Amino acid sequence: MRTVFFFLAAACFAPVVLARPAAEVYTSKEGGYTAKFPGTPKEETRTQPGPAGEVKLYLAVYATSKGTAFLTAYQEHKAAATAEEQKAILDAVVRGATPKDGKLVESKDVEFGPDKLPAKTYHVERPKVSVRGVVVYRGGRVYQAIVSGPKDFVGGKEAAAFLESLTLTK
Repeated sequence: MRTVFFFLAAACFAPVVLARPAAEVYTSKEGGYTAKFPGTPKEETRTQPGPAGEVKLYLAVYATSKGTAFLTAYQEHKAAATAEEQKAILDAVVRGATPKDGKLVESKDVEFGPDKLPAKTYHVERPKVSVRGVVVYRGGRVYQAIVSGPKDFVGGKEAAAFLESLTLTK
């Protein structure tokens, strides 16, 4: 009976599973990280103002036709930052991710990965889109993984899996 139930369930759900594209592991060799995107991300570099002048931001972005987006980024900072400076940098990134029309719903100090690196998780709600992210400081570099889209998407399993897939490699 269990075998019949298993095959019946498999037959019902196979089309759903097969219709979803497999996650692609994106590797940023220069950035020293990987993340599992739902497809091939587009790479770009931007320059933005920072507390000590302009900062180069290296991005990988995957946007869907449903209005959802997956993003990773890294940028260089002061390598010999104290713990207090690292916390201030992470706080500044979260403030920068909270636009004037947005509300910071949640921000938590966390430890990231087996090395227990300083990090923050955050959730921002805007009128039409929500954002959830994780930002990590390691050795003069700030790493980010971000999802954006409707509130139910950023609070869902697919968004959580993406954010949890961020791994620092070097």
